[in-house]
Amino acid sequence: MTEQVAQAHNETPANEMSAELALRVMTMPADLNGAGSIFGGWIMARLDQAAGLAGGSASSGNVTTVAVKELLFLHPVYPHQDVKVYARLLRTGRTSMHFHLEMWAADLGKAEAIQCATATFVMVAVDAKGKPREISK
Repeated sequence: MTEQVAQAHNETPANEMSAELALRVMTMPADLNGAGSIFGGWIMARLDQAAGLAGGSASSGNVTTVAVKELLFLHPVYPHQDVKVYARLLRTGRTSMHFHLEMWAADLGKAEAIQCATATFVMVAVDAKGKPREISK
């Protein structure tokens, strides 16, 4: 991601805010909506998947999504793009974690990426029976 692209969107790339790359995937034509871009449900699913991976790492176990506090679609995502989702842990409670997520997309082989979505997810650590468990700090 270049600084110019981030500045053009008045954003700071998540990876410059001590966030971790949580997910990387290439978009496919099968994920298109009628307008020729990737449909919003696909984007939300990838954000949820990234939050789950980040939450699992942060809590050393399984997590489940409890809430999506905000989800903003900032720019269309197109087929055959390299999509990266960055996650930054905002805070941890007894059983829950709040993550800020950013999705960035770039044409394959290009360094410039554009921020496509941002969201705040609340994840809860769960035990083998799906019950909330304490997060060891």
